Amino acid sequence: MLTRLAWRRRRRRRRRVRRRRRVPQEHVDSILSWDLSRYVCRAPDNVNSMPFSEEFKAEYRAVQLRSVAHMREIRRTRAELQGFVRAQLEERGYVEADPEMFAKYKRELQPQG
Repeated sequence: MLTRLAWRRRRRRRRRVRRRRRVPQEHVDSILSWDLSRYVCRAPDNVNSMPFSEEFKAEYRAVQLRSVAHMREIRRTRAELQGFVRAQLEERGYVEADPEMFAKYKRELQPQG
């Protein structure tokens, strides 16, 4: 006989499987069309020649480094999502995912402009 905890886990697992939905083809096409090679993140240029205070230069470098780290994170998550979509297409011929998974990648799915 199943314990109460095992029964709840089994019910959750069943619910999780039921919630998976087919991803619309336009989303799949959009994800696969991302060109991740064009995101070249460079380190901050030499700011020593700028006629600003050292405090401003340090802040400028910090902002530049944060934006480079942010772009690398976006590139990494986009590559991860592309890999998932490609694997699903090869395996099934269509992409099926749960809503929580695409909520995780909501920022990447928004059109870039």
